[in-house]
Amino acid sequence: MMKKLLLVLALPLAAISAQAQTSSASASASASAPAMGKTRAEVKAETRAANSKGELNKNLDLDPIPVKANKSSGKPRSEVKAETRAANTKGELNKNLDLDPVPVKGDKTTGKTRAEVKAETKEAGKAGELNKNIDLDPIPVSNKKK
Repeated sequence: MMKKLLLVLALPLAAISAQAQTSSASASASASAPAMGKTRAEVKAETRAANSKGELNKNLDLDPIPVKANKSSGKPRSEVKAETRAANTKGELNKNLDLDPVPVKGDKTTGKTRAEVKAETKEAGKAGELNKNIDLDPIPVSNKKK
């Protein structure tokens, strides 16, 4: 008897709840549906027209968007490349005096061969002269045998 009473009371509550969900779903669907005004093509045409009149990009807090350079002005690419090659052969490029010069393949300015440098490094290692960074603590050596 108690179950029947609960069932009779629960049915109207379930119906009210279902009706409320249906009405809220239809209200949100109508709110999110776009207004049937302009077509996509019309909006795109209006945007193109506003852009050609200079009515877009009016944010004065930002720097203006750079315009593509006119291809007919200035020097041709081949001429610029030729000038760059000529400057490079004269040694006029890479003039950053704060950095060591970038070694060029085949450059023999050091005066030592690879074999000589390797031999010097090997001797310095035997003499204990490598890894002498005095600002850091020495790396502990493990004496465990594997």
